[in-house]
Amino acid sequence: MDKLFKENTEIFRWGPIPGRYFYVSEFEDSVLNEYPKTYKGKKWPKTLLIFKDKKMVWSNEFPALRRIGESVFKKFMVPKRKRNDLKLDWRKRLKELNSFQKKIDSIFLKELTNEEFKKLTNQLYNKIVAFWSPTVPAELGNYGSVDYLKRKLKKYILDKNELLSAIQILTAPETISFYQQEEIDLLETNDLKKHQEKYFWLKNSYNGVENLSISFFRKRRNKISKDIRKNIKTHLKEVKNTKKKLILKHKLPKEIIDITNAICEGISWQDERKKHIFIYTYYKELLLKETSRRYNYPLDSLRDCGLKEIYKKTVPQIVKRRKNMYGFFVNGKKEELTGKRALYYWKKYAEESIGSGITKITGTVVSRGKKNIIQGKVKVIFDPKESKGFKKGDILIAPMTSPEYVFLIKLSSAIITDTGGLTSHAAIVSRELKIPCIVGTKIATKALKDGDLVEVDTDKGIVKIIKKVK
Repeated sequence: MDKLFKENTEIFRWGPIPGRYFYVSEFEDSVLNEYPKTYKGKKWPKTLLIFKDKKMVWSNEFPALRRIGESVFKKFMVPKRKRNDLKLDWRKRLKELNSFQKKIDSIFLKELTNEEFKKLTNQLYNKIVAFWSPTVPAELGNYGSVDYLKRKLKKYILDKNELLSAIQILTAPETISFYQQEEIDLLETNDLKKHQEKYFWLKNSYNGVENLSISFFRKRRNKISKDIRKNIKTHLKEVKNTKKKLILKHKLPKEIIDITNAICEGISWQDERKKHIFIYTYYKELLLKETSRRYNYPLDSLRDCGLKEIYKKTVPQIVKRRKNMYGFFVNGKKEELTGKRALYYWKKYAEESIGSGITKITGTVVSRGKKNIIQGKVKVIFDPKESKGFKKGDILIAPMTSPEYVFLIKLSSAIITDTGGLTSHAAIVSRELKIPCIVGTKIATKALKDGDLVEVDTDKGIVKIIKKVK
């Protein structure tokens, strides 16, 4: 079969994580179509988005992703004025999306005609695509920003280990995540019902919707530290002071500071965006359920369709050809992949084959944690919703992490992922919580099994396998 990417090139993989096309279809449209038309930015490189057994992987040629990402980062994110213009545009689009969601709340969907329902669905789709587009420079620029910073810093910091440490310090966000804000609000609220209405979407993901009950928040409330606000404030103060000392020590110029500010703002912006993604996913699910009821389509099968496809007369044919295995390749135009062809590309680009007899795994240290060497048993988690048996102190092994992993991360003594870098979700959260974290190992989820005893060394970026389970 045709090779979608250049032979022997490094492949970037976002995933595999639990995911269905229904929950990501607008992202694909906005980054590959609407963003380059509206903002005249460089297009995302050749992209493979593929689904198998309710998991998904987004893949690109990594050299091209880094090169284009750096170009976009320098054009849109580093200049403060352009960055602020994008954020102002996003705030306007977010306001329009929020207003439309309130409109959906006020509508009794069953009373709409089919044409009215179709129009409503299209309007939500278009507003979500518009919501995404101004944020693409932060998302795409992320993949080239750290390498760009590293090259600039090399002029001032010669030691390799000190350079890595400096990048970790300079790229640490100075704002709290929406998960941290929720915990503060939960601890301090006198009205759990009101809190539940504000944060019911907290466990939504690219794999589905979970409307959280008051009892969920009541149970969590008892586990939150009474000093959480104070601890977070202290942490952010430490981040700022450590940055200032580093800048003074190496006499870093304004150019470096501007780059790091752009990276940190991009990280915080993406975190805020994720919050609103989880909220609008709830509204998409409302329309999905109404579509299933209205047209008598099996609900779960519709999750293999995009939001703009669910009301089409061809849904049965779409569902049939996408059963279990399908994907899309975009290189100028979008091509659907199904059946044996999709399976071939999944095996070629979404999986990493490994040899036997592996005794250690290496990766990029993104958080040294409170201890630079730690031992523990591993737990391999592909889906946070299927994490039965995960115990406090276990070492979390995952393809990558995303916000729905946060509840497991807080129980973990260390985090090891297959993919990711210094600005990945695992990197940001592990530094917030001061948990040891090594990312970009490529093979952790394949080389390790539940119960394996390992030693994590965040000085050297090595995970040593001490004892394998039989």
